[in-house]
Amino acid sequence: MSIYNKKTLIVILLLTIIISFTFYMITKKDNYNKDDLYENKIADHQQDISDKNYGVASNNPIATRVGEKILQDGGNAVDASIGVSYALAVTEPHSSGLGGGGAMLAYDGQENVAPKQWQYKDISSFNYKQKDKIGVPGFVRGLEDAHKEAGKMDRKKIMNYVIPLAEEGFEVDSELERSLKLYGSDVDRDSPFFEGEQTKREGDVIKQPALAKTLKGIRDNGPNYFYDKVGKSVTKQTDDKLTEKDFQSYKTEKKEPVSTDYLNNKVYAPSNPLGGSLMLQGLEIDEATNNQAAQGNRLDYITGILKSRDLMYRNRDIVNGQDEDYDEYLSQDYLLGRLNEINFESNFNTNNIDNTSTTHFVVVDKNGQLTSTTNTLASFFGSGKYMKEGFYMNNSLSNFSSNPSSPNYGAKHKQPRSFTSPSIVVGPDYYMGIGTPGGNKIPTTLNEVIIDYLRNDGTLQESINKPRFYNDGGKIFYENATDQQDIDIFKSLGFEIEEKRNDPNFGSVQAALYNKNDKTVEIGHDVGNR
Repeated sequence: MSIYNKKTLIVILLLTIIISFTFYMITKKDNYNKDDLYENKIADHQQDISDKNYGVASNNPIATRVGEKILQDGGNAVDASIGVSYALAVTEPHSSGLGGGGAMLAYDGQENVAPKQWQYKDISSFNYKQKDKIGVPGFVRGLEDAHKEAGKMDRKKIMNYVIPLAEEGFEVDSELERSLKLYGSDVDRDSPFFEGEQTKREGDVIKQPALAKTLKGIRDNGPNYFYDKVGKSVTKQTDDKLTEKDFQSYKTEKKEPVSTDYLNNKVYAPSNPLGGSLMLQGLEIDEATNNQAAQGNRLDYITGILKSRDLMYRNRDIVNGQDEDYDEYLSQDYLLGRLNEINFESNFNTNNIDNTSTTHFVVVDKNGQLTSTTNTLASFFGSGKYMKEGFYMNNSLSNFSSNPSSPNYGAKHKQPRSFTSPSIVVGPDYYMGIGTPGGNKIPTTLNEVIIDYLRNDGTLQESINKPRFYNDGGKIFYENATDQQDIDIFKSLGFEIEEKRNDPNFGSVQAALYNKNDKTVEIGHDVGNR
């Protein structure tokens, strides 16, 4: 054989090897044995909620399984809430995570005893300047403080339910793919959720080794690992807009929730600067003006919802108040007086008040302890800045007002207003946790679901499934399944109308109800954004 032919043969052989290896790597990725994923190893723990005395309602089935497994293995509702929070940080990076904050309410079923509340909202730096967007995240500290006070399972054990999701990977679902496509344009591409300019797609497996390392550090060393070692790194990655002092001085706020009586139920919601008082005002307005709603008076009901939302806009600054005089703001005399000032000719526009990316979940354990938790990054993917430790940072400070006379004007070491409202309803023979994402539409969405459930005879899921609407800028936006009767009422009140689909403003309600008599749990929830 000639030297030329030998060289040709060698070249052909090398090309064959390269092509074969490339084909192997492609098919290896496509043929990844997904049955070996941790999320599928715990799939058999997903319970039939119809006859169980515990349960988890969340937007993400993987996080739900993690919470259920913790409950099955002896953890309580607070333990499971910590596991679900961290699981969502892995599987829903667009909604919440280590770079954000939130709030948790926990109720143990004792009569005349208010739920515990932990607020771990993001806060501005001691070096804050106007137009800064990123706040000091409270997620890790808040969950640890809740665990210290009310958890019982060892932190290391809880974290071990979550870490494999980041280390071994999880399968992208349609919700994450959709969020990456819709909101990923301004997000750092140097993360596991992108391959160059392409987003990960449904069915892809995402591994997050950097996040797994951070979670292990928190597991083994507690929150100080995050607020010391990780905090130092974050300050550099955010161009020193946050400082080491900011991280080291972060504290969870332990407050009494705000509450009101509604239709013989006690309703608890988070105190300032969260949106609980605004949500409760809507319930008070309904009870004061709409005694016939259960008999089908849709006009009164719809008018009440629209006026409540108008009043919420006018009253939005009360959640920044320092006196926290909730009794005055929730009195029917005060509310009816304010309602008389409202006419539908006064348009308002809340499009720039608050962001809509948040996650909510509810946990009920075998002993009847219930938690209602909302976590958030503010916008989808927060600021879009991805830390090398494996998480996105929030942009919560964008919720500050630019008006110097507003009580929500940005300042050093201050928390901006938020409309999030993880809530608990306590009735004569049941109690229920409920909440939703949706930005400034959160109080309206919760009003619609709670009012429908408590005034009518349907199931919790049926109330959640019903079409929603909200008014903004002189227009009513409604879902495509809305009854023609309601649409006619919208028109008769003089509003422009617009049907909307796949709108995150309609929320993703998650709720769970504990029946005191038979100690069973009823779950109701949206699947993804509506």
